[in-house]
Amino acid sequence: MTRRMAVMLVVLFASAGCAQIIDIGGYSVDTNGSTDADSDSDVDSDSDSDSDSDGDTDTGIVSTNCMTDVDCGDGAFCRMDGCGGVMGECEAITSACPDLYAPVCGCDGSTYSNQCMAFSVPVSIAYDGECGMETDPFDTEIIPDTDTNSAFTVYDGGYVVSGPWHGYAIPFINGEGSNMDPVDFSGHVVGSPLCITGAIAPDVQYLSNAGIEFNLRQAFGDVLGPTAPVNPGSMLLNIGVTFDVPASVPIRVFLVGPGGDSNPEDIWCSDILNGWTGFQITGFNTQCWDPTGGGSDYNYQPIEKVRVVIQGDASEQVPFELCLDGVQLDSYVELTPEGTMVDQYASASVFRNGQNYMLLNNVFIGGGDSQDLYYLGNEFSVTRQILSSGGIISSPLAFIGNHWGQATGTSGLPMEMNDIRNIPAHFSWDATGVTGSYRVFYDLPLQQDAAENQNATAFEVLVVLDQTADVVAMGSLVQTGVEIPRAGFFDMWVGDMGTGVPLVTYVPQVMPLNGVDLDLREFILHAASANGIASGYLSSVQAGFEIFYSGGAGLAVTDLYFHVN
Repeated sequence: MTRRMAVMLVVLFASAGCAQIIDIGGYSVDTNGSTDADSDSDVDSDSDSDSDSDGDTDTGIVSTNCMTDVDCGDGAFCRMDGCGGVMGECEAITSACPDLYAPVCGCDGSTYSNQCMAFSVPVSIAYDGECGMETDPFDTEIIPDTDTNSAFTVYDGGYVVSGPWHGYAIPFINGEGSNMDPVDFSGHVVGSPLCITGAIAPDVQYLSNAGIEFNLRQAFGDVLGPTAPVNPGSMLLNIGVTFDVPASVPIRVFLVGPGGDSNPEDIWCSDILNGWTGFQITGFNTQCWDPTGGGSDYNYQPIEKVRVVIQGDASEQVPFELCLDGVQLDSYVELTPEGTMVDQYASASVFRNGQNYMLLNNVFIGGGDSQDLYYLGNEFSVTRQILSSGGIISSPLAFIGNHWGQATGTSGLPMEMNDIRNIPAHFSWDATGVTGSYRVFYDLPLQQDAAENQNATAFEVLVVLDQTADVVAMGSLVQTGVEIPRAGFFDMWVGDMGTGVPLVTYVPQVMPLNGVDLDLREFILHAASANGIASGYLSSVQAGFEIFYSGGAGLAVTDLYFHVN
């Protein structure tokens, strides 16, 4: 049995490496196979020096982290390291500059007498020296003619351009007796698919593999040319991959830092499973193959390239076909479709950057109670409510997995809790002007076995992000000051859902946790350990609002994503 699919992976990355074989937790990557022999990947293309001797006056950074000039306010702009960056730093717009000639080439293609003059325009700096002097290995003038905001385009020789990222895609294969066609992309012609086929020889040490890596900041015309690290400023990047491999064969995506070809702590990975369509980069780990939780999570370190790897087997040959179909920087969020729900139990299949979610209106009472829910992708807002009853009136939410006969089909759920690597999640909302009672939550139901769409719950975990003062958790307060890694301190409540099934609720001691990135797996494992529960299968991940009594018109989800690795 083989699996053949096209997936859209949400990841983040940058460019090249050195020629050697390295072992990364059962993966061996021979960069000779990639023809990338340049190990000097720390080329500094950022001319934004702090030196004042050449007229590059340091005007001072007024804040850190920005994606556009709007993020910086008046009197400052978003300065990028080079051109086409994702995350920059707010830099003051200069008004007085020294009369010194230390030319720099601006990202607008104009030469400025020094850095200070460029910042007075304002414009970020492409490289030191006059424009056109070929001092910049990433000079955008030698990239093939294309719209800088265009979709994934592959030029002659396997050179890929997508938005601001540009570099060579390079195939590789490892293992004595393995074979691959083509062995490089030197003969690739613009418009043809970027694919490799072949067979990976068995290796008892699991050091045989094959794949494609993609340099993200590399000049056109020199496949061995230098690359440079990128500081990612987004949690998401879409990569389209089509593959045909035996069903049991792992496929992983690696984010490779400047030292990743020799240092296992500078390379992070995540598995691709059947039907998965999206990842967040904070879910990547240096040891993604280890379900016990070893390794370090990715935390926006500089990265140089992305690598898609098909793992070989210890005893059998692995035939494969792999195509790189798309790479797109997620500097924006693609949300589809758009609509309004009015029926009591209305639902809609929605998408964020290709990942499928299910959206539910969830009005519980009926009768004279009603609710309108506007949505764009998995972001939604309560636009109208007529509520007359007491208790929980409605619970509009988005979920992945299986929930009361509905399923997203692309989540990998149900999954045994001890097999979960992590559940990176982010939830931002707006409650401006809302006067009713409400709770903002993640809901994590765990069932007794791996059957899809069954509702025999083993236990359920509710993670509260915010709630009004009159809302109280079900059951009894069992423990205070519970520390959840990277999340903070919580009070743990335990109640009975009426069938002997425990509901474990975590209420943060400091609220709200609006826009905070969490690993929801940590809550599941703590709840299971604290309540003596050895096993459970996560059936869905849900996020939304519980609305009580007088209504919650105006509650809005402004940013939401989660995934189970």
